[in-house]
Amino acid sequence: MIWIVSLTAIASLYLFPSFAIGGIKPDFLLLFLIFYSFRISWKQAPLVAFLIGIIKDVFSVRVFGLETFSLVSSGFLARYLMGKIEREDFLILVSGGFVYAMFYESVCAAEYAFLERSFAVFSAQLVRGFWSALYTVCFLPLAFVLFEKLSGGRASIFAGREIR
Repeated sequence: MIWIVSLTAIASLYLFPSFAIGGIKPDFLLLFLIFYSFRISWKQAPLVAFLIGIIKDVFSVRVFGLETFSLVSSGFLARYLMGKIEREDFLILVSGGFVYAMFYESVCAAEYAFLERSFAVFSAQLVRGFWSALYTVCFLPLAFVLFEKLSGGRASIFAGREIR
C-alpha cells in the first residue's frame, strides 16, 4: 500500500494538476483514503489519514499540520460511519465519498477561517470546498477501479455492473 500512496502522491504533483478546472483539482490522495476506508480497513482509517496528511503537509505551502488534522478528523468520521453503513452499494459509495470529502473540506475551511480570523474566508473556502469535493468524487469510480487493480484485485463493487 505504501507504494500506491507514493505513486499517487507523485502523480498528484506532476500529472493530476492538468485536471484542474478553475483552480480546483481532484484530490487523489483523499480518494485513496476513501478507497482505503471503504474497501480495505475502516478501522485503520485514522492511521492511514495521519500518514497521508504528513505527506500532503510536506508538499503543501499551507501551515504545517493543517492537512494532517483535517484528514485525521475525516478518518475518525470514517471509522465511526463505516461500521454502520453498507459499503457495497455504488450509490452509498459515491454519497459516502462525497460526505467524507466535504467533511475534510469543511474542516480545512474552518481552520483557514480561524487562522485568518474572518468569516468571509470561511464562506469562500466552504464554497470552494463544496466544488472541490464534488469534483473529487467524480473521479471516485475510476480511482477505485485503479486502486483495486494496484492493490492486488480485491473484490470489485463494479464487477458485473456497467459504470455510467
